[in-house]
Amino acid sequence: MMHYACLEPDTTGASRFSDAPLSFSPLAYAPPASPVDVSPPLPAASVFFVSSPPGWVGALRSGVCRQLFLCLAGQVEVRADDRETRCFRPGSALVIAAGAGREYPCRVVGPDASLVAVIQLDD
Repeated sequence: MMHYACLEPDTTGASRFSDAPLSFSPLAYAPPASPVDVSPPLPAASVFFVSSPPGWVGALRSGVCRQLFLCLAGQVEVRADDRETRCFRPGSALVIAAGAGREYPCRVVGPDASLVAVIQLDD
């Protein structure tokens, strides 16, 4: 089972990290090949990519819909309102709750540029 990080407001409105499980079920995804494990689909509205140079400092912004961030290259550090900081590396995922205009401090760490796929979820 895989887990992905979530950045969501708590009952006071402050953002906090949590971890959510992602379940998989066997599916004949590409017959005649053997079944592979596939997660449930997430409806998406749009997808775009963001590349940031080493040392870049800024903020992730929440929008009117949930957003799934997939780290493809480099390392991006993100801070929640409770000051917990997590570093996202290639292969890691973060879902940011909807909340128009919220900003989460982030920075590119390490010697490499980062590449992130941003998927605006349609749910």
